[in-house]
Amino acid sequence: MRWCDIGSCLPQVPLYVREVIFEPELKSIAVENEASWQTPVEGLEQFVFHELEIISNPSDIQLPDMPQVHKLVWNTPLHLSLPTFCTPETRQFISTFCFLKEVEFTGRFATVSDAKEFLGLLSPIEVLNIKGIDIDETGSSGQSPVFTGDMTNLRRLSLEECIVPLDWLVDDILAVSCPANLRSMRYKDTLPFSQKAFTCLLTLSSESLQELIIQPPSDGGTFPGGWGQMPHFTNQAFPSLMSLTFCIIPLGLPLKSLFSMNWCRRVIEVFPPALKMTSLTMHFYAIRPEDADEIAADQSFECRQLSELTSDLFPELKRFVIRISMEVKFGVRLKALLEALLKERLEHFGNTLVIEWVDENPHLSGDIDWDSE
Repeated sequence: MRWCDIGSCLPQVPLYVREVIFEPELKSIAVENEASWQTPVEGLEQFVFHELEIISNPSDIQLPDMPQVHKLVWNTPLHLSLPTFCTPETRQFISTFCFLKEVEFTGRFATVSDAKEFLGLLSPIEVLNIKGIDIDETGSSGQSPVFTGDMTNLRRLSLEECIVPLDWLVDDILAVSCPANLRSMRYKDTLPFSQKAFTCLLTLSSESLQELIIQPPSDGGTFPGGWGQMPHFTNQAFPSLMSLTFCIIPLGLPLKSLFSMNWCRRVIEVFPPALKMTSLTMHFYAIRPEDADEIAADQSFECRQLSELTSDLFPELKRFVIRISMEVKFGVRLKALLEALLKERLEHFGNTLVIEWVDENPHLSGDIDWDSE
C-alpha cells in the first residue's frame, strides 16, 4: 500500500511518523527486439542490463503531510545511483517534511548547482550528516546560482567519504547562511575541504564550536588543497571548544604513521588558544598488536614537547586520550602489556593520560587468540 493510500485511509498514521528513509528503486523498462534473443543467457543479460533501471529521485506520488518527521535519510549508494536532480517530484517529496531537524545524505549529484539546490530545499535543519557524496562535474561554484536555503540553525556537521572537494559547501552555503551556533564539526576518511575552506569554516564557527574531529593527511607524497602546509588559523581563539580529536591515524607498515602524528603535533603548535579545552584525543587504527607500539616508539615524535604544548594552550585539559581501534580484539594480556608500555613512554602526560580500546569487529574476536601467540 502506498503512503498516499495510507494518508487517505488512515489519516492519523502519518502524524506519528518520526523518520523517513528514501532509497533508490528498481524500475522495469521496455526491452526492444525480445524476439531476437538467441539464447536464455542473452535474454538474462538483456533483463539485467536493460530492463532494470535505478531511479535516484522520488516517484510522482502525493504524500500526506508528516509534520512530526524530524529526520530524513537519503540513501542512494554511490556505486549504484544515477545523479540526484531537483525534479518537481523531488521538491514535492521534501516539502512534505517541513519541520526537519536532521538530514543524513548519501548520493551523487550531476553538478554543484544541483547539490546547492537540493540543500536549499531543506527546512532550517540542525544536523547535516553527509555519509558519502560525489559530483560528476564540479566546475566552478561561482557560476552556480546563489544558495537560497537556510543553514543558520545548523549545530552539527559530519562529513565522510567525500569523493570530491566540498569547498562550495563553505564558500557558497555556510559563508552565506552562517551557522552561528555550529557546535560540532567532524570529518573522516577523506579531506573534504581545501585548507583555505577549512580554516574559513573554523573562523565562521570559532565562537560556538565545542567539538572538532578531524583526520590528518597521510604521507602520500602529494597534498592537494594546500594540506602540505600547516593550517593558517585566522581566528584569535576558540572560546567554547572543549574537545579536539585527531582520527583516524593508521598504524603498521607500509603506512607512515609518524608523518600523521607529527602533523597533529604541528597543528597543535599553531592552534589558537582554547582555554576551555578538557579533552584531546589521538585515535589510531591497529591491525596487529605490535602496530600499537608505533604510537610512542619513534623518538622523532617528541612526547615531552607535546605535553608541554598542551599544558600551555589548554590549561583546563583533563584527558589526553590514546584511543586504539583494533582490527581484531588483541586479548586481555596483550592489551595490559601494551598499556604499560604506552604509559611508560607517555609518562609526561601524568594523570591526564587515558588509554581506550575499541573492538572494530567483535564478531571476529574469537578467530585469533593473540594471548597464546
